[in-house]
Amino acid sequence: MYTISNTDMRVKVLDNPLGFLCFKNEKIKMLEITMKQNESIPMHYNPVHVVFYVVEGEGELQIGTQSFHLKAGEIAEIHPDEERSWSNPFEKELKLVVVKLVK
Repeated sequence: MYTISNTDMRVKVLDNPLGFLCFKNEKIKMLEITMKQNESIPMHYNPVHVVFYVVEGEGELQIGTQSFHLKAGEIAEIHPDEERSWSNPFEKELKLVVVKLVK
């Protein structure tokens, strides 16, 4: 079985930064997040694997006490229960695709 989704099916889940739930089923959730300069997502945990793909721009990903500078085309995988945060200290918008592996 297959599923095809389009942008009309997105559901807004965050205001600042702007975030949309683009797809969801029993195994995965896929989000699109756009961060303007100086926007951030505070430190938090997720009980699932998460994969981040940087679509545009660049940003700072903090995992625990380590900080990583990621730019367009780069991917980060975060294991369950690893504390993480994102920030965009740069002028250009940061656009991320986030895939959460629910099961």
